[in-house]
Amino acid sequence: MNSAATTSASLSVAEAAARVGLTAATLRTWDRRYDLSPSIRTAGGHRRYNESDIERLRVAARLLQAGYPAAEAVAASALPQVGEQPIPSHGRSGGGRIIPLPVGTEHQRGLARAAMALDGNAITATLSGLIEDHGVVETWNEVISPVLVAVGDRWARTGEGIDVEHVLAHGVTSALLSTMPDSVSGSRPVLLGCAPNEEHVLPLLALQSALLSDGTPSVLLGNNVPAAAMSDAVKRVRPRKIGLWAQLPQHAEADVISALPPMRPAPEFVLLGPGWSETQHEAARPPSLKDAVTELSYGI
Repeated sequence: MNSAATTSASLSVAEAAARVGLTAATLRTWDRRYDLSPSIRTAGGHRRYNESDIERLRVAARLLQAGYPAAEAVAASALPQVGEQPIPSHGRSGGGRIIPLPVGTEHQRGLARAAMALDGNAITATLSGLIEDHGVVETWNEVISPVLVAVGDRWARTGEGIDVEHVLAHGVTSALLSTMPDSVSGSRPVLLGCAPNEEHVLPLLALQSALLSDGTPSVLLGNNVPAAAMSDAVKRVRPRKIGLWAQLPQHAEADVISALPPMRPAPEFVLLGPGWSETQHEAARPPSLKDAVTELSYGI
C-alpha cells in the first residue's frame, strides 16, 4: 500500500494491526489488559491510532517476536529509545513456522501472521478495512494475492499449510462479500464463471466486486461451472461479455465457448487466469485484475 496516505496516521484497529504485523484481536487485548490504547478519539467517539501509537506497537511486536511475554513487551515499549536498540532474544521460542515474504510489506506480513494464527476474524477485519480505504483492486494486487501465492508456495515446498490456506481463503471471501457493492441493474450484464473442474474462484469474486464498484452489472456463477450450466446461464441473462477463469492449464477448456447457444449479438469472451495458452481461442486475455475490469466494463 502507499505509505504516503498514512504519514500522519489516524488508523483503525484493523489498519494498525496490519501495519505492525499483529492481529486486531491482539491490539484489543493489549488495550484492555495493558492500557496500550489508541490516542485519538474522533468527534464520533471512535478511537484511532496515531504515529506514536504505531511506533510503540511496532516495538512491542518486535519484542514479542523475540520471545518476550506480552506484558513485558508492552511495558518495555513505553521506555525511551527502546525502539532504537537491537532487541535480544528472551530465551524462549517464538515459533519457527512462518509464511516467507522476504520483501513483504507491513500489510502483507500482518495478513500472513493472522493466517498462520488461523485468525479468520482478524483476516476479515484487516482486509475489509483495506478494501474500504484503498479499493478491492489495490488490496488484491498488493496484499491478498502476494500472501495467497506465498501460502501456496509454502505448501508446495513443505506439504504443510492446507489449514492456513483454507482459513485465509475463507477470510478473504468474507471480506470481499462484506464489502461487496450493491448490485447494479443492467439489461445485459457481464457473466463470470470458472471453467469446468476449476475450483479457484477467489479471483472472480474480487473481479465481481471491482466491476460492481465500477458500475458494471455482473453475475458470478462460481467455481467448476459445467458447459451445460454456462449455456443455461447465457440463455437466461444474455450477457454482453463472458469472463471465464482457468487457474490451471488442464482446466482451460475452450470447448465451453463453442458449446454455447447461438445468440445475436454474440457475447464477447474474455479469458481470465494463467491457465489459458496463447493458441486457445481468439479472445482478450487481460494480464491483471485492473486490466480485466477495464476489458469487461468497456462498452457495457
